[in-house]
Amino acid sequence: MTLIRTRTGWAESVPECCPNGHRIGPGTALVGWQACDCGQGHRTHHCLTCQATMYLPPLGAMCRARQLDER
Repeated sequence: MTLIRTRTGWAESVPECCPNGHRIGPGTALVGWQACDCGQGHRTHHCLTCQATMYLPPLGAMCRARQLDER
C-alpha cells in the first residue's frame, strides 16, 4: 500500500477506475479491508456500478480470503 504525503497529513493511494473503466471516488465505491492467509490484509475498493472489487496490494498466489473471526 502506498501512502501519499498531503498538505494535512498522509493518504492512501486509491485506484482511479475499476477494471471496467468506472471512476472510483466518493459515492461510487465502498472501501474496506480483507483479512488474508498471506499474512497481511488487503484494502478493498468495491465499485457500486459493476460490483467489481479491487485489492491493494493485489492478491497473490498465497492469498486466500479469511473471515475476521477465523483462527
